[in-house]
Amino acid sequence: GGGAQGDDEYVWLPWRCRLESMGESEIRDWWSRAGNPRILIAGSSQQRTLFFDIAKMLGSTQNQPRKYWTDLEATDVSPALFFHWMVPEYDMEGYLDYSLLLEAFGEWLQKHLSKADDILVIQTSVHDIHLGSLGEYPAHMATLSHFLARLPCRVFFRSGDALHIPPGGRHIVERGLRDPRMQAVNRAAARAMAAVGIPVIDSHSPSIARPDKTLDGYHYFDRHTEDLDAAGVEVCIGNSVARTLANLILNAVASL
Repeated sequence: GGGAQGDDEYVWLPWRCRLESMGESEIRDWWSRAGNPRILIAGSSQQRTLFFDIAKMLGSTQNQPRKYWTDLEATDVSPALFFHWMVPEYDMEGYLDYSLLLEAFGEWLQKHLSKADDILVIQTSVHDIHLGSLGEYPAHMATLSHFLARLPCRVFFRSGDALHIPPGGRHIVERGLRDPRMQAVNRAAARAMAAVGIPVIDSHSPSIARPDKTLDGYHYFDRHTEDLDAAGVEVCIGNSVARTLANLILNAVASL
């Protein structure tokens, strides 16, 4: 389905899916009935866009830093919303070390988790595609899934979005960022999460048809150079695809 909405004639719904649009009032109503759980988002730049989009959907007016590698929070909304940038950690030989990554992640969770009904949405695939070997990924996901299974909250794993090659995007291919690779890590992650009962939200299938809306082949946001934050940094606002994915994720979370 799909149709015109606002200034984007390509606003769409995922295939074979009746997706309810969740605005501020719908989110607040559902979260009130659910006991106002916190929303915790963890990952890298795609998850940061998700944080910005949900914060905006909830009516947050807090100014947020746009710097990379930065944890964020929107505490002027209900439910409270938090984002953790999962900084890759390496062992002495230069390989990704999920034990170190999860140590920092665990400290952040201890600070922000408040009750069993809190919701964590996590995505990690970009670390392994960009900074590690494909062969290491299943072991990383096994480590991550067993860590997540022990958490005292509700956990959802978001698959990696589709990768598209933009004009002049040869450097993306050279650095291993190709969609067959993304599909492979998504399959490995889905198997690891299924083994411990963690639901997977598929954001790859609905995004594979939308190369027209990627900024660089991987990110679905728009840069607004005329809208700068206090430090003079460009503000990145999720476009229609990012907002649709945010609605998809919120619908998945609200359905359980």
